[in-house]
Amino acid sequence: MTDPLEAEQVIRGGVDLIDLKDPARGALGALPCEQIRALVTRVTGRSAPPSATCPRTPT
Repeated sequence: MTDPLEAEQVIRGGVDLIDLKDPARGALGALPCEQIRALVTRVTGRSAPPSATCPRTPT
């Protein structure tokens, strides 16, 4: 799931887990932190729990 429209679709579909990722970016497809935060805020309490791969941060 990558955007609010897709979030609404998966919530209505009754999924067990909401996978926040962008398959176009590869197998793990990490979204930017800000996008993850916005999507988690949108789905929390309305559906199944979200899961996300966090992008790497510089060390």
